[in-house]
Amino acid sequence: MKLVYFIPSLYNPGGMERVLTDKLNYLSALDGFELTVITTEQQGRVPYFSIDSRIKLVHFDLDYNSDFNQGILKRILGKREKDLQYKTMLNDFLSAYQADLCISLGGKEISILPGLKDKSIKILELHFAKNIRAQFISSRHAGLFWKYIGKLRTWQLIQESKKFRKVVVLTEHDKADWEKTNSNIIQIYNPTPFAVGRNTGLSKKKVLSVGKLDAQKGYDFLIEIWSHVARKHPDWVLEIFGQGEWKEKLQRQIDEAGLQSQIQLKGLSKNIKEAYMDSSIYVMTSRYEGFPMVLLEALACGLPCVSFDCQYGPNELINEGHNGFLVAEGAFELFAKQICTLIEREELRKKMSVHSLTFADQFTIDKIMKKWLGLFAELTGAPRV
Repeated sequence: MKLVYFIPSLYNPGGMERVLTDKLNYLSALDGFELTVITTEQQGRVPYFSIDSRIKLVHFDLDYNSDFNQGILKRILGKREKDLQYKTMLNDFLSAYQADLCISLGGKEISILPGLKDKSIKILELHFAKNIRAQFISSRHAGLFWKYIGKLRTWQLIQESKKFRKVVVLTEHDKADWEKTNSNIIQIYNPTPFAVGRNTGLSKKKVLSVGKLDAQKGYDFLIEIWSHVARKHPDWVLEIFGQGEWKEKLQRQIDEAGLQSQIQLKGLSKNIKEAYMDSSIYVMTSRYEGFPMVLLEALACGLPCVSFDCQYGPNELINEGHNGFLVAEGAFELFAKQICTLIEREELRKKMSVHSLTFADQFTIDKIMKKWLGLFAELTGAPRV
C-alpha cells in the first residue's frame, strides 16, 4: 500500500512532527507499506526526530512562511502564486507515483489535494481544533475586522474539509463540533511517544512545562501564576522547555517579576523524557490546543497535571482529582492554588502518578495504530494487517 503524508516541515520539535514520525516509523516496520512524506518548508534542514531510512522524503521547498509578515494583499498574491506551483508539482508527482492514500496534516495542500485527478483516496488528519485559524488570529490581533477574518477563515476550512473522503480529528469534543457541519468525520487519538513507565522522581522540587514559546502556549499566564506559587514555595523551580518568538518577551517578564531563580527557560532538549522523569508536577496554560501531546507525555511519565480547561483536549486527558486538576481559563489564583496543593501533598502526587500511568496505557502506539490500520483497510478494501 502506497501512502503519501503531507506536513509543512519535519525540522520542528513539535507534537505533530513527533507523532507523524512515530507513526511512519511504526508503519515502516510492517510488510506491505511504501511511505513518502512531502514537505513545503523544510529548506534543507534536518528532521528533528529520527526517521526510518526506508521512508522517502520529498521537499518541495516552496517557502510559504516567507510571506507570513507581508501585508494582506502581498500575502494573498504570494500564496496564490505558490499554490499554482504546488498544484503543478503535486499533480506531476502523484500522477507518476500512483499512491493509494494521501494524508494531509492540514498544510497548504488542503485546498489543492481534493481537486487532483489521480486515483488516490484523500484523508485530512487535523491536529488542531475547528476554529484554529480564528484562534491563531485572535491571539495576535484585536478588533472586529480581525474577528471577521477569523470567522471567514474558519468557514474556508470547513468548505475545504468537506472535499476529503475522511477527516480524522483527535478528540471526542472535536468530533462533536465537526459533525455539526461535516458527514465525513472520524476520531482517533494520538499515541504517546513514550513507553508508559513508573516515575520515581516525585520528590524533586521541580514543576515542568514543555511547548513553543508563543502566544498559543500562554507562558505569560504561567509566569503570573508562578508569582503566586513562589511566595509560598520559594524553594520550588518551574522549568520551561521550548523555543519560539516569545523567548525575549517571556524572559523580560520573568526578570521584571524578580523570578530569575525560580523560573528557568531551558530551551530545547533532545531527551525531553528525562525532563519529565526528573519533575514532580506538569502544568499547561495554553490559550487553545488541538490535542495536547505534552499532557499525554506527562501522564505516560507518571506526572500529575494541572491545566487550563481550554479547547480542546485537556478534559479528555485529565480526570479531575485523579490524575490532575482542570482549571477554568483565566482563573490564575485557583491554578496557583492547585499547584500548591500538589507541592504540599507528596502522597497525593504519588497517588495521582499511579492514575496517570494507568490512564496513559490506552494511548500506546500499538493500540492507536490498530485503529489507523483499520481505517486504511476500510477505505482501500485491503486486508487488515
